[in-house]
Amino acid sequence: MTESQIADDRAFAVSLNNATWDVLTDGSVDADSPPDVQEMFLYGAYASAYHWRIAGDPANWARAEHLVSRAASAIGRSELALRHARRCIEMIEAHPGTRPSATRLSQGRLPG
Repeated sequence: MTESQIADDRAFAVSLNNATWDVLTDGSVDADSPPDVQEMFLYGAYASAYHWRIAGDPANWARAEHLVSRAASAIGRSELALRHARRCIEMIEAHPGTRPSATRLSQGRLPG
């Protein structure tokens, strides 16, 4: 993979991350939203995680798992939320040198 492709994946990861966090923050999607709206919201979180796996580091991967967990929780999918929360913890424990701070996890949005 070229540096340009990795840069593109990073840009997609940041954009999708921020768009998903914006929806989480404004509360416009929840368990009562239509199923297709919920799915698109979840797809945004998963797409961000996909691109972080290509262009990020373990801290980005953990933050992406946290985002998927928060998105799933927001739409009432507790089992899915718990699965990704556990993956976030596993990644943090496996890579303590790249541990994302609680502040970074709670802020969600990333600079482009």
